Amino acid sequence: MDKTFNDNRKLALKKMQEISHDCKIPLKIENIDKIGKKLIPLINKAVDEEGRLNRETNATYFLGFFLGEQLITKYGGKWLYDEAEDEYIIIMKNGNKLNPFSKATKFLRNGMPDSMFAFYQVSKIFG
Repeated sequence: MDKTFNDNRKLALKKMQEISHDCKIPLKIENIDKIGKKLIPLINKAVDEEGRLNRETNATYFLGFFLGEQLITKYGGKWLYDEAEDEYIIIMKNGNKLNPFSKATKFLRNGMPDSMFAFYQVSKIFG
């Protein structure tokens, strides 16, 4: 894990604590979808990359890092840069790969049909 990735991970986890505090929702894995729902209105205000802030990217990283850390804590595994995906993923002890950033993106775009908490719960199968 390189220094920039680790710094971004720490920043994202700190921001998740702030967001959960502001939303008055305890920062626990079972609340990740509730916190994510609070971020959706911000994302709906996001616009394109032509000089304007891309809030979806930030929310994806905040949620993805939190989800990833919870997966590692509960089921084991570690962050690993995947050249094929061109991003960090979680590699489980048995070699299976999980992409919490992809799941966060799907949740932010589709809502509850792509529940991050459900992903967390079923991930034990892949660990």
